[in-house]
Amino acid sequence: MRARIQAMSERFPLRVIAPLFGPAWLGRGRWTKGVGMHEVQNGLEVEHPRFFNLPRYFKSWDSVLLARGTRRCFHRAVRDFRPDLIDAHWGYPDGVAATTLAKEAGLPCTVTIRGDDISLFLRTGRRRVIVRGLNRATAVIGVCRALVDEAIEAGVRPDHCHVVPNGVDSELFHPGNRDEARRVLGVDPAAPLLLSVGHMSERKGFHLLVRALPLASSERASRAHLAIVGGTGLESDVGRRLAQETKRLGLLERVHLVGGVAPTELRRWYNAADLFCLASSREGMPNVILEAFACGLPVLAVPAGGVPETVPADFGLLVEREPKALAVGIDEALARTWDHKAIAEHARGLSWQRTADGCLAVFREVLGR
Repeated sequence: MRARIQAMSERFPLRVIAPLFGPAWLGRGRWTKGVGMHEVQNGLEVEHPRFFNLPRYFKSWDSVLLARGTRRCFHRAVRDFRPDLIDAHWGYPDGVAATTLAKEAGLPCTVTIRGDDISLFLRTGRRRVIVRGLNRATAVIGVCRALVDEAIEAGVRPDHCHVVPNGVDSELFHPGNRDEARRVLGVDPAAPLLLSVGHMSERKGFHLLVRALPLASSERASRAHLAIVGGTGLESDVGRRLAQETKRLGLLERVHLVGGVAPTELRRWYNAADLFCLASSREGMPNVILEAFACGLPVLAVPAGGVPETVPADFGLLVEREPKALAVGIDEALARTWDHKAIAEHARGLSWQRTADGCLAVFREVLGR
């Protein structure tokens, strides 16, 4: 999301409002600690109004509370900046709140749907609120066709839905020397290396990859190591459970729980690996797959959300979300000869500039320009 906004800022002036939830005594202070009401990120003005919400409770009220907490900051920005259009991210609660505020200001509003805001929230009591809010938007942008189709099936009008895929920064993520990356990271230079990246949440399926590792039967796979890179997010933290599972299966020497890393170090992990694995139960269009491609890395994934749209047959494999199927996929992927140069070349065409151009085309259509 930040990369898309940055790419769009190179085409026209914009102002960012990024509300933060609270209060800190609810246990979420670690996510807002040290963040003021205003900051400048890469030359962009960013406002951080606070809004009240309760974890797990009264979630159908989140969009109302978000609109209320953001209203003063929003209308001040509209008065000072005089925008032509409001561009909101996440269907719920942000998008629904944005359509309310945009209507108050008499401005068109686009809403981008990204993942759980559709694939999860439409299965809850918030469904009616989300559909009504998205139909109130001037246009809806989905990061993949699967999310747009799901929104339409739930009742969102198809005539104002668009698909604009995510991009990847190929200057940050690009092929590098495998041996050098392994030397810096302290990885066994001879063992095949599987890599998975994401927040330590249940839905990412890291536990399934751990269970799949000893089930893989090929000679290469029997020597493979698995590196899991990622820190805690807003969802449940499964790091301790993964460590226990690794110990139970006798895989302490082969499974590495790396934790969160900086983007430059993450690039080294992509460059050090032989195969990228993603076993998520829900996804929009995963940035981690695009980052792996940009580094020339083939992908083994579960066909969740927009993953099938993201992984061409020449650059990866799709398997069922269970340990044995993942193990068979690991065997097959490690036995196959991949065209790493072609994979990286494919990713270079998936730039954030392309994404910004796609969004700009939607904005122009909305504004009649």
